[in-house]
Amino acid sequence: NNILSIGQLQQKGLSIVFKQDFCKVYHEVNGLIMSTKMTANHIYGHLSFKGLNTLVKKDMMKGLPQLQDKQDTCAHCLRGKQHRDAIPKSSNWRATKQL
Repeated sequence: NNILSIGQLQQKGLSIVFKQDFCKVYHEVNGLIMSTKMTANHIYGHLSFKGLNTLVKKDMMKGLPQLQDKQDTCAHCLRGKQHRDAIPKSSNWRATKQL
């Protein structure tokens, strides 16, 4: 999955429609060019099961049942939580020109 910028799509003259749990992108001449089903996990920015359940309990989200933590975990969520090495404080290489 790639991240799309709604603003950039609109600048290119595309129309974006969010309806029910689908996002559709239309081109003025070519019609529908993309459609994707949005899950609650994607809509709420890969919020944890605990966070989604909090939304349900506080009546902030309709139509989502209570979730069990033992459901399949989103691969993107797992990848985002992987260990990363610290950024080095110094480097052996230095650019000679500005970009």
